Amino acid sequence: MYNWRVRAVEKALDRVGKAVGPLEVSDLSSLGHLDQYHYLGTEACDEVAELLGLGPGSTLLDIGSGIGGPARYLAATTGCSVVGVELQRDLYEASASLTSRCRSINKLVSFVNADATGVHSLQLPQPFGLHGQFDHFMSLLVNLHIPDRRALHAGILPRIRPGGTFVIDDFAAVAPATAAEGRTLVDLVKAPSVTSVSAYVAELEDVGFVDVETVDMTAKWAHWTAARHTEYVAAEAEMVALHGRQIFENRSYFYSKIDELFAGGRVGEQLIGAASAQPPLPWLSPPQPGLHDSLQYHFFLGPLFIAVRVFHTATLQSSTAWLYDTSQPSMGPIELLNTYTPLQTGVGPGIVLEGEEMCIVDDSVNGATITLRPSNPKAQAVLQQAGVGRGSLGRPELRIEVEQGHSYGWMPAGFEGEADRPVIHRPAMVANVAMWRGVARGGFGYSKRDGRSSPIPHRYHGIYPRYNGWRFIHGVALTQDQTFIAPPPRPLPLTSMAQGPWTAPSIVWTADATFGDDKYNYFKLLAPEAHESGTLLESAQADTYQQQDVAYGRIGGERVTASLKEIAKWHTIIGGRGGNDMEMKYENRLCGFTLQVGDKPPTTGLAYNERCFGCLW
Repeated sequence: MYNWRVRAVEKALDRVGKAVGPLEVSDLSSLGHLDQYHYLGTEACDEVAELLGLGPGSTLLDIGSGIGGPARYLAATTGCSVVGVELQRDLYEASASLTSRCRSINKLVSFVNADATGVHSLQLPQPFGLHGQFDHFMSLLVNLHIPDRRALHAGILPRIRPGGTFVIDDFAAVAPATAAEGRTLVDLVKAPSVTSVSAYVAELEDVGFVDVETVDMTAKWAHWTAARHTEYVAAEAEMVALHGRQIFENRSYFYSKIDELFAGGRVGEQLIGAASAQPPLPWLSPPQPGLHDSLQYHFFLGPLFIAVRVFHTATLQSSTAWLYDTSQPSMGPIELLNTYTPLQTGVGPGIVLEGEEMCIVDDSVNGATITLRPSNPKAQAVLQQAGVGRGSLGRPELRIEVEQGHSYGWMPAGFEGEADRPVIHRPAMVANVAMWRGVARGGFGYSKRDGRSSPIPHRYHGIYPRYNGWRFIHGVALTQDQTFIAPPPRPLPLTSMAQGPWTAPSIVWTADATFGDDKYNYFKLLAPEAHESGTLLESAQADTYQQQDVAYGRIGGERVTASLKEIAKWHTIIGGRGGNDMEMKYENRLCGFTLQVGDKPPTTGLAYNERCFGCLW
């Protein structure tokens, strides 16, 4: 189907005096469909780069790489490394020859002549070898030609690193094809694997890919294929001179039949993206200096306070959790876990992180479930003494059920140009534990995670400066003459809280942070009367700052202070193992909390205070 293009490329280069010698990638990409065999050419490649987040250090497996056009273009425009797998010998030889002449990228791109359905056992160029894994793969208008598409996907899966992502651009059946269309697909297009979108997604999920999403590109492709046919016929004299009459007639017929397929409305095109199964993290980004992702949760559950944190950088994943029981102050803070063992991702909506000592399920819509089952004997003894039941591992298992409540998103300093990647704050979560010292406990909590909106979802990853520091406070306060009372163990939905049998609190969260040279301050207040609407009161950044035990802001012309009195403190050093490792002092405090708004009576409650200073790499 494509062999004639190899000769056409050679002829086109000869016409401009570049039959031999060095080439620029643009010398080839400017040849359009002769270099880029898929639809939409380099425009489609640009979309792949954006969806996969390609950049220097990224590794990409190209399935059905043709003469190497997309691989060369993406290496040149993003700095990523690409290995292409191509079945047809003449296309493979052309890809290797042309790429070797592109000196700017020839060390980033390599090719293998093989059947891609056996990629799981192929000896690939170093450093991949027999078992090396890639960050991503792409397949652009290739899979429809593969008779056993499921075998292809199953073979690719082990070659994609945990958490890796992909983009597939392919035909899909919108409706049952007519007999004539079926013959066109099989005999002319050589496409035995055109199925419905639902069957395609089910196949990918069945072999182990997760978070599969599709985007319907049919209308765009129909317009493009119609224009291609019209433009090709209009350029008859030029095409005949370049390729000869027979090839022109063959291509005219082929383009007309593809135009008819899409015009008929029963064959369409889908952009498909997903993640490989069981990644160690929910973030789908290649490790690189400055990478910083995290999950943060903490909860005020009557006398019980719990804090959970997952840090992820280019060199480590740190998971920590600790608790404090105000009814048993002599115990002090209890470290539940402090480990660098990566969590594994399970299958499910949103984030599913599983480890021996902790499991987090958070779908970002309905809320979260956090299960803590520490291996630490002291922590186990504390949980057992508090009446926490044992789980499947035979250890006490503390399970926290959380309703999401209102969520808010904004960009931290230095990331304002990436407005589709907000940090998501959930300051009024409602949490429950089934049993703590003979009583079901309920209360408020907070969560911070990163999010991104995109037709094919990516997890947000921030590339931060090396040196960072921040102070963060999240406080929950009632009027001064009230005892701090949490909502009932099985609360009404958050939007109904203001009508509950208890008083809704004031909730404050505020930060004073520095990321490299960028300053990041905020002070947010969710007032009792705003729990249903979720309307926030905010201080301007210029009026917001923190000192040792107090945060300041100005809201509605009134000075606002959030004062702390330490109850318990837990801290650790994250990383610090040398080289380019993260090294940060990470300190958590549970504090008594006093909120003062102007001349109004103060309100009091509890607050979490996080202080973290050091380097990410």
